[in-house]
Amino acid sequence: MLREILCRQGIPLLHAAALRCPDGTGILLQAEGGGGKSTTALSLVRQGARLLGDDLVALVGEVRGKLQISGFPEPMNLTEQTLNFFPELAALEITIPDPVLKARVNPADIYAEAFWPGPTALDVSFFVRIHPQGPAVEPLPPATALGRFFQSHTFSRGQTLAPAAAQRLMDLADRVPAYVLHTGSDPGALGAWLTRNCARLAQRNQPLSSKRVE
Repeated sequence: MLREILCRQGIPLLHAAALRCPDGTGILLQAEGGGGKSTTALSLVRQGARLLGDDLVALVGEVRGKLQISGFPEPMNLTEQTLNFFPELAALEITIPDPVLKARVNPADIYAEAFWPGPTALDVSFFVRIHPQGPAVEPLPPATALGRFFQSHTFSRGQTLAPAAAQRLMDLADRVPAYVLHTGSDPGALGAWLTRNCARLAQRNQPLSSKRVE
């Protein structure tokens, strides 16, 4: 219902996470179910990034030529594996009776100033892929990124797409650099790597010596 209400106002709602890095860079994270989105988001929060939302993100408009995103600061749904990745979460000793289920954890209870209180500019987008080698990224062509944005905007079969919302998603694909993000095996290292490199990756004209940037 929220998706349809916002769509009629020309505001696309995406199944994604969004964060504002310590240097002000705005990041969008997308992944398939179980694809590492929440773990990647937490790896950034541990480095001082502020979370706008972990599940739903709205592309709300434009300020001074930059697209703006806003999220919903709710507790995160975390798997047992994600809890065990980070010592401060493992120390909570949360018991999940079924490995298919997730625990509901409020990051504000663990990390100071975990949430960003309002919209922020969006500078770079990542499609998370769990991979043993990394962290590394591969640039994603705008046409491919657009297809993934449309997929994240679709919550059930037969949903329509308002022209204004479609235009905003096309602007997102055309104006915001997008990458496939290979996570590597250490979430702690992933957060540190992203924090160091997010501003550089946000520059579409950055020099790329190969398809993968380590």
